[in-house]
Amino acid sequence: MLFHALGFMLLFLPVVLAGHAWMARWRGVSASLAWLIGASLFFYGWWYPPHLLLLLFSVSVNFLLGERLARKPSQVVLWFGIGFNLVLIGLFKYADFAVLTLDALAGSAVVPPSLLLPLAISFFTFQQIAFLVDVHAGRIRPCGPMRYLFFVSFFPQLVAGPIVHHRQLVPQIDPGLGTVRARALALGLAVFVVGLVKKVMIADPLGAFADPMFAQALEANGGSGAPIGPGLIEAWGGTTAFTFQLYFDFSGYSDMAVGLAMMFGIRLPFNFDAPYRASGIVDFWRRWHMTLSAFLRDHLYVPLGGSRQAWPGWAAALMTTMVLGGLWHGAAWTFVAWGALHGLLLLIAHGWRHLVHRRRSSLRPVAGSGEARARRWSRPIAHVAGVALTFACVHLAWVLFRAESFAAALSVYGGMLGLNGVRLPEYYLDMLGSWGPILQARGVSFAPLRDFAFGGMEQIAITALAALLVFFAPTTQRLFGLAGDPCGSSSTTSAPGIVRPNFSWGLTTGVALAVVISTLLSDPPDVFIYFQF
Repeated sequence: MLFHALGFMLLFLPVVLAGHAWMARWRGVSASLAWLIGASLFFYGWWYPPHLLLLLFSVSVNFLLGERLARKPSQVVLWFGIGFNLVLIGLFKYADFAVLTLDALAGSAVVPPSLLLPLAISFFTFQQIAFLVDVHAGRIRPCGPMRYLFFVSFFPQLVAGPIVHHRQLVPQIDPGLGTVRARALALGLAVFVVGLVKKVMIADPLGAFADPMFAQALEANGGSGAPIGPGLIEAWGGTTAFTFQLYFDFSGYSDMAVGLAMMFGIRLPFNFDAPYRASGIVDFWRRWHMTLSAFLRDHLYVPLGGSRQAWPGWAAALMTTMVLGGLWHGAAWTFVAWGALHGLLLLIAHGWRHLVHRRRSSLRPVAGSGEARARRWSRPIAHVAGVALTFACVHLAWVLFRAESFAAALSVYGGMLGLNGVRLPEYYLDMLGSWGPILQARGVSFAPLRDFAFGGMEQIAITALAALLVFFAPTTQRLFGLAGDPCGSSSTTSAPGIVRPNFSWGLTTGVALAVVISTLLSDPPDVFIYFQF
């Protein structure tokens, strides 16, 4: 069941909200809690009912281990719990990858188990590892089986995050589920609709532009008679479309999750903070998938020694964290390479920052007004250059993230370098006028639009609109005055937002929802990209 499926929006969600409101008013928190747990388990089991047993098994084992750690902290029990979770995700997510890799190295012919990947296993595994670590450290105490089951299975954050800590969610249960607030419902619906628009109206059309280009790159590596790979325009256009598609798809899902939880009086942390406006790769990872970045920092990078150790150890810890973070995203060597590439970029960024800091500290300050004026001008220029360079690096790295093989990735990179030629739709000949024959003489070819993965005016227009929104539009947090980590607070607002709760706000939300529903009536919804992780 998808958040943007009509069955979810028009049937499941209204029924669950109505049941929650009735339970909260007439039966109290315990009844509302039981109702939402039942709805969440139904939501999860809708995809593939047998995997519901796996989820309940994982929850039961981790809860019992947490109880044991709360009574008497033990490194042995903690490592057993971490190992249990890693074995579970390894069996279902990485068994085929490991067998195929060993087959390729050893030349054997072992048949992989081909187990069906359980939905959300990457997310609820990390969530429960963090729970065990927090209990062992004495930061939290288990709160009973029902509340723990709610913490793991609460349907807005179950499938693709954000990754929520026990100390963030559980303290909100009593104040959040005990009452139904009209303002929280209205605000949650508005945030949900923003995410819905991101997904249906922006991400899905961009995916329709990006997917054919990557499919063309994959087909281009089938042998000497295979089709040629994407050309210069197609490669840059398709990769740019995917760069924006991935952002709007996942940030749209995260907004929907936050909005849904808010309707039930629960605050979830935001996962994005305008990541493509980051002025450095370090800043990018503070803004992109923030709950995963925090988890990897706290539970992998810091335990490996982090920045407390000398350069070789610190670099090894950073690279290990990023490589394993890449592998978490998918069981393929392209994801490992993507993580390693980001690790290398982070090492370069930290090294550059260190050199710049040393150079600045060695220079004597100059008090002259001309020097001060030059520095004032140089700062915004340096910031814009940093944003452009960071976006270019992230953009190029996404090719490895999206390509289905290294050969396909190389085909895309070759197209971006112009090695596959330059092709344009033939209707551009009339638009270019006298420049058309000149370009043809320089090797540019023209062909019917149907032969192009990317190049139509509609594709260019939507991609340009996505770029404007990414770089200049306010974030959802800023729009509604929602900022920071909830940290157990049930408050729905934390700062003044751009949007004000009035008639115009409600009308805009209603019109946007109606437009999305009419779109979904004609086109079936696409799944979220991060569902496969």
